[in-house]
Amino acid sequence: MERYDQDDVTKVTLPDLPEGQKQIVMVTQDESTFYSNESPMNLWLLENKNPICNKSPGSSIMMMLRIPLFEKLHPGCQALFILDQSSNHNAYAPTAKCATCFNLKDTQLSSVNLRVILPGYYIGPDGEKKIQNFYNLEIKNEGKKNKRRTWFRKGLETILTEHGLGKWDEYKAQGKYWKAKCGNKEANHDFTCCPYHMLENQPDFHAQKTALEELVSKSGHLYTLYPKYHGETNWIERYWSTVKRIARKECDYSFKALQENLDNFLDQVSPPEETPIEI
Repeated sequence: MERYDQDDVTKVTLPDLPEGQKQIVMVTQDESTFYSNESPMNLWLLENKNPICNKSPGSSIMMMLRIPLFEKLHPGCQALFILDQSSNHNAYAPTAKCATCFNLKDTQLSSVNLRVILPGYYIGPDGEKKIQNFYNLEIKNEGKKNKRRTWFRKGLETILTEHGLGKWDEYKAQGKYWKAKCGNKEANHDFTCCPYHMLENQPDFHAQKTALEELVSKSGHLYTLYPKYHGETNWIERYWSTVKRIARKECDYSFKALQENLDNFLDQVSPPEETPIEI
């Protein structure tokens, strides 16, 4: 990565890279919403009247960073995206292998188009890697010529049994029932507390990436997350706070004024062709 002089940020030292290695550029992504009813600094009021602010946020403009923009600004470089742990950033694609997608028993599908989860794998008793499909087709004869085709998504019990795992027989012998979910957020030490946690710990499920991480990885860039519980230490928070300070100072913060001036406020804080010094 580039190194900036702590006493003069306009002085930049470029990295000495081995042949074939791309320069890494940190991209700390975040969103900021500029609300038109947000914290006005000045109000015109009649005598003896108290300010009553609109409780709704008003119209808003959302700023987001995208991979194509990075590649245009930094050709030939590799991005290191550092994101916070929001629900959006931790969301999985419909094709992902997630234990929460499966019921305990096999589930009949209403449409063949619902077969979206990609195959997984497990290691068989012979030590060989086995491909595992998560759907079964059932064909029943209806009359002499007609056949009824029904697709099922495998349940936790079917999947784990194919792995050679599960504790249903052990629990049944004790007159107990091995519930699909134990009710605890964390599994026990060997993941035998419930079928859900046991499946979640299988190699193919454990290695499943979020939708955003898959997208970034396929684009040839790097991806990581901030710790789950961290203060507002995301570097870009300083950028947003400075932009909002300038916006409050230089416009009336109405939606129309923000529409007309927001690009200029963003460029003031981070000039396209200059080193940012306002932050």
